[in-house]
Amino acid sequence: MIDVIIAEDHRLVRKSLCLALSSAGDIRIVAEASDGETAIEAVANVPAHIILLDYSLPGISGVRLIREIHQQIPELPILMLSMESSPEVVNQTIAAGATGYVTKGAKLDILIEGIRNVAGGGFYVDPMIEPHLA
Repeated sequence: MIDVIIAEDHRLVRKSLCLALSSAGDIRIVAEASDGETAIEAVANVPAHIILLDYSLPGISGVRLIREIHQQIPELPILMLSMESSPEVVNQTIAAGATGYVTKGAKLDILIEGIRNVAGGGFYVDPMIEPHLA
């Protein structure tokens, strides 16, 4: 079972992700966060295999949040989930320590594949944006 923390500020999106990912059979949502501070708190207090992290959260977000999570638990894989698909943002998040990146426009099977890959120690980028990266 892959234990996942979901950090997403939009409640409807977060709850939809929880429901959809739980249907995969091998993914369990162990914590939810709606802002950067709550994400840091969840990472510190809830054992997980991966954090699914929205790039734009209230409070601490983006590259700064990735760095703060890595400072607390360097081995925790971070899969970014964002509406943003520009190569600059994707490259910045990867350089900061994210181990994967999926756009919110991706199909559910792409997100699940990304979670499985990153939780298993791999690196994953949404196939729709990978060709545009440096």
